[in-house]
Amino acid sequence: MNQILANKSFNLLKEAWNVQNFQLAKKSALDILDLDNTDGKYYCDFFPYYALSLIYATEENWSKCEYVTDIALKLRPKDPVLLNHMGVAICSQSTNRILEGLTYFKQGFDLGDEQNCGQNYLYWYRIFQKNQ
Repeated sequence: MNQILANKSFNLLKEAWNVQNFQLAKKSALDILDLDNTDGKYYCDFFPYYALSLIYATEENWSKCEYVTDIALKLRPKDPVLLNHMGVAICSQSTNRILEGLTYFKQGFDLGDEQNCGQNYLYWYRIFQKNQ
């Protein structure tokens, strides 16, 4: 039964994502992840975590963004978008963690995301220098 519900929620998530209904996408992603926790089985793939990472970043909910992005990076460790989200999430929470966040921007930059990761690296590095 959970597999059927997960499939329905996943299809709804994809549809909501495609029409940029991010509140519905967020609800659908959370529903999928809740199903994963009910019986110990894994019903979802990378996409619900990816969607939540983007949504939480847009909402500037950095602690939740960091949490779901960490899980997503375990599934796709070389995704430059996720590396960028993780860097911003970490840097935005505390100036004491900027060096940690810079490592994620560097990884994303090295994977080819020169625009987002590169710009964020420079931005946060300047903030780090000002706080020294």
